[in-house]
Amino acid sequence: MFLFVSKDVKALVAGLKAISYHDRTDAAVELKLLSADPQRKRELARYATDALIASLTDGGHWQIRSVAATALGNIGEQKAIAPLMYALLDAESIVADDAAQSLYILRKTHPEALQRESIRFLQVIDAKNNESLSAYIRGMFGDASAIPLLIRDMASDNSGLRGRAIQALGHTRARAAIDQLSSIISDKENGWRAIEGLGRIGQPDTIPILMEYLDRGGNYMHAVPAIQRIGGPGAVDALIVILATRSKSMVAAFTESIINSLVEFGDARARKTIAELLDKPDIHDPTGSVQKAIKNALRVLPT
Repeated sequence: MFLFVSKDVKALVAGLKAISYHDRTDAAVELKLLSADPQRKRELARYATDALIASLTDGGHWQIRSVAATALGNIGEQKAIAPLMYALLDAESIVADDAAQSLYILRKTHPEALQRESIRFLQVIDAKNNESLSAYIRGMFGDASAIPLLIRDMASDNSGLRGRAIQALGHTRARAAIDQLSSIISDKENGWRAIEGLGRIGQPDTIPILMEYLDRGGNYMHAVPAIQRIGGPGAVDALIVILATRSKSMVAAFTESIINSLVEFGDARARKTIAELLDKPDIHDPTGSVQKAIKNALRVLPT
């Protein structure tokens, strides 16, 4: 059980090869956390990259593949590009999402290598003569030219094809996808994918759309992360409203997350609303983490 607390990269890499799924998961999650530390990246690049690449095909559970994909993006090694491209084909959409996000990061640090690998990978995909699959991959690569085909596939009778088309539309990060995604945010099957896509596109003028969705009784667990991702003054205004009107009904993790986002944005306008939550007994806070976040916010936010 040492994997829960170990910070030793070599021990964690060994854990990725364990027979126990739980040990492999523990190791992968800890490596993902370490990969966010700039001071550990060189060590991780040397000792963990190959093992994390191998974990992209771990059949034990999607969580291992998901955290491996994220860690590889954080570590930033060029050799991870091609394996991450194949991870876009993972049956679990969250793994494909994480792989696409890591490729987006690697595009900034290894643009030429990513372009070369993209050409090779698309040749493999196009050889399958599957127009929808080619459009999906191009969308996941951020290619807005795929949007017309993705919009077509949104209307397919095949639920899997619809889901992938909506997912890829968000990854194009293109304004041209906003209207299509906005039109289905209340869809029971794929609305959450559309909301994630709006967050990924990151245009401030989609925040009112998300707030209207919440006013209609939409799921805050989908809308809040999208608003946080968009950021900016509009997001601050929206998060203040959500905190003021929904804190009694939200689980502690989301209330805490909103408070921490407002601290990160550093906008003094949030101070009054956060202060009003101090020591309120009707807020879900079983471990006291929300009150701790409130006190920290009041300490660091400008007056």
